[in-house]
Amino acid sequence: MRDAPPDDWTFDTRFDALGKGCGEVLLDLKLTLGALAPGTIVLAITDDAGAPVEIPAWCGLTGHALRAAAHPYYLIERRGAV
Repeated sequence: MRDAPPDDWTFDTRFDALGKGCGEVLLDLKLTLGALAPGTIVLAITDDAGAPVEIPAWCGLTGHALRAAAHPYYLIERRGAV
C-alpha cells in the first residue's frame, strides 16, 4: 500500500474508507458525494481488494469522473447536477 497519494494530486476533501468492504464503501461514497457541490474533487482512500475494479465501474455508472487512481487512492470529481 502506498503511504500517500501522488504529490501532484489536488483535492478539496478526503473520504476515508479504510477497513470497509466495497459495498459499504460505495454506499458511503454515494452519500458523501451527494452532499457536495458539483465539481468538488474527493480523495477516496480504500484498501478493499475489489476497489481497483469497482470504483471505476461505479464512477462510470453514476456519472462521477474518476480523475486518477493509484490504489488505495482514488481521485473522484463529483458530477454536475442531474
